[in-house]
Amino acid sequence: MMHSNESILRCKNIEVLDDHVAIYNNYNTNEILFFIEKNNFEILFGMEIEEDNINNGINLVNIIHPDDIDLFCISNPADITHQRFQLNFRIIRPDKHVIILKGIFNIILEHDLKNTTIFQVQLNDVRCLNANNNDLSTVKINFEAMMKHTNDFIFFKDANHVLTASSDSLAIITGYKKGSDIIGKIDYELFPFEHAEVYYKLEKEIYKGNIPHIEEVQPFTDENGNDGWVNNRKYPIKNAQGDIIGLFGIARIVTQDIKNQNKIKEQKQQLEKAQHIAHIGSWTLDVVNNKLFWSDEVYNIFEKDKNNINLSYDTFLASIHPDDKEVVSTAFLTSIQNKTSYDTVHRLLLDGERVKYVHEKGEHKFDTNGNIISSFGTVQDITNIKEYENEIRQKDEIMIAQSRLAAMGEMISMIAHQWRQPLAAIGVCADTILVDIELETSSEEETIKLASAISSQTQHLSKTIDDFRNFFKLENEKENESVINVLNNAIDLIMKSLKDQEITCKVNSQTDEKITIFSRELLQVFINILNNAKYALAEYRHEDRKIEIEIKDINGAIVTKIYNNGGQIEQDNLNKIFEPYFSTKEEKNGTGLGLYMCKMIIEQHMNGKLLVENIDEGVCFSIHIPKDK
Repeated sequence: MMHSNESILRCKNIEVLDDHVAIYNNYNTNEILFFIEKNNFEILFGMEIEEDNINNGINLVNIIHPDDIDLFCISNPADITHQRFQLNFRIIRPDKHVIILKGIFNIILEHDLKNTTIFQVQLNDVRCLNANNNDLSTVKINFEAMMKHTNDFIFFKDANHVLTASSDSLAIITGYKKGSDIIGKIDYELFPFEHAEVYYKLEKEIYKGNIPHIEEVQPFTDENGNDGWVNNRKYPIKNAQGDIIGLFGIARIVTQDIKNQNKIKEQKQQLEKAQHIAHIGSWTLDVVNNKLFWSDEVYNIFEKDKNNINLSYDTFLASIHPDDKEVVSTAFLTSIQNKTSYDTVHRLLLDGERVKYVHEKGEHKFDTNGNIISSFGTVQDITNIKEYENEIRQKDEIMIAQSRLAAMGEMISMIAHQWRQPLAAIGVCADTILVDIELETSSEEETIKLASAISSQTQHLSKTIDDFRNFFKLENEKENESVINVLNNAIDLIMKSLKDQEITCKVNSQTDEKITIFSRELLQVFINILNNAKYALAEYRHEDRKIEIEIKDINGAIVTKIYNNGGQIEQDNLNKIFEPYFSTKEEKNGTGLGLYMCKMIIEQHMNGKLLVENIDEGVCFSIHIPKDK
C-alpha cells in the first residue's frame, strides 16, 4: 500500500489524495501524466523527482511497458459501462527492473479537458499485496490446487509407509479418482507386488537414515495396465528434534525418455556391430584441447587397449607407417587450411613389422571466426581389400604373361611365314651363283645382280626382326603417337598372313592427330583383334573376305571401328567375350586371354572403352581412346 500523506495536490481541478494518483492521458500530445505525492512516486517508480515536476505532472510514456500503454487509451470514457475497474500494468524502472502495479481505476467524467481521459487511481505494488496473503489458508489453497492439477505423482507418507497425502494423478493410475481416495493406503494395495517390493525396500533405507534421499528410475503400471517408468525422488521429513517421521516423494513419468534412451542404446549397439562387420570406425578430435575420441572399432583396427591409452593426435600419428606420415599430415592440414574434407589411404605399422592398410575420411568444424574447433571422420581397415587387389594384380600379371606368350607363338608363326619367301629367294640366288661358278658361266655383272638380290632379301628379314622385337619390348611408356600409325604397324606385321587367306583390309582414317598412349600396348590390341577377324573369316567365309577399319575424332575421343564379315557371334557368347579364358575358337587355336587383355589395356591403362556388337554379316569392335593431353 502506498505511504500515507495528508497533503492535497490540485491540478486542473482534480484532487490527488493520500494513497491515490491522478492520471490523465492526452491523445493529441501523446502524454500519460501522473500526478502523485513525491515520496510515493519515488518508492513506486524507483527514481527521484523534483517537487515542481510533481505539480506539473510526470510523463511516464517511456516508463510504462510498451505493451501496456494501450490500457490507458480510452477515447470515449462515457461509453465505458463501469467507471470503476481494476487492472495490472508493468513499469520499467531506470535500473531496468520490471515491477507490476495493481490499479483500482475511477474514470473522471466531469472535467473541461478535450481529448483527454482522467483517472483517479489507487496503486499498489503487487508484491506487497501478496505478502499479506501468505497465511495458512492461502497455503492450503495453493497446496490443494497443486495436488489436483499436477501431472507429477506427489505423495506424503508417515513413518509406517502409509500415505497421508497424494496428488490426484497418482490416485488415477492406481484406479481411483482423487488423491484423498488413497490416503491411509500402502503401496501393496495400489501397485503390483514386484513394484511395491522395490518401493518398500528403498523407503526403509530412508527411515533407517542409511541414505539421505532416493532418486532413481523405477517401474510403474498406469491406469490402463501399461508398464512404464518414473523418475522417483523421495526425501525424509523430520520433526523439530531431527527424527524422521515420514517422507514425501515426487515421481515423474519418463517412459518415453527411457524408450528413447533404449532406442539410442540399441542403435549404438547396432552401429558398433555394423562397424565391426565392415571394419570401419568413427573418430572425433577436439582440436582445442587435443583430445581424440575413438569408437570401439577404431581401437580394434589400431589394436589398442581402450583402458590403457591416452588418446591424442600424436597417438594417432605414432601408429602410421613412417613413409606415410607426411602424406597424412599434409592431407589433414591442407583440408583445414582450405576448409574442405579429406580422403586418403595410408598404412599403419603395428608391432614394428606388421602393416595394415586403412581408408580415412575426415571433415572439420569451425567457429564464426573461421578457427577450427574439431575434426571428425571415419577410418576403415582395407587390408583384406588391398591383399585381394594384390592377388588380382598377380593373376593379371600371370595372364598378361600367358597372353604375351600366346602372342609370341603367333608372332613366331608369322615370322616363319614371312621369312619363307625371302629365304627361298636367297636360296635360289645362292644356288644360281654356285651353278654358274661350277659351270664357269658366271659373269661379274650377273653375280653382282644376284648378290644385290640376296642383300635386299636379308635387309627385309632384318626389318622384320626389328618390327617383332619392338613388339616384344618389356619397356612400356606413354608417348605421343597417332592411332593410324600404330594401326599401320599392326597391319604390316600381319598383312602377309591376311593375303594368304585372301582377306582384303581397307582403312579409312579421318584423323592423324597424335595423342598420349601406350603405343606398343595399342599395337597388341590391334593385332589381337585383326587376328581374331582373320580366324573368323577363314573359318566361316569362303569368298569376299574383308576387314574394314574406320578412324574418327568423335566427342573428344579417337574412335577406331574394326569390322569383319566373318559371321556374327552368338548373343550368349557376345556377353562373355571379354571374360578371361573364354574363347570361341577351337581349343588348339585360342587361350581365351586375348580380348580380356585388350579390354584391360584400353579401359584400365588408357581410360577408354572397348565395345563389340553384331552388324550385318559380321562383328564390329569399337575402341574409344580419350584425347586427354
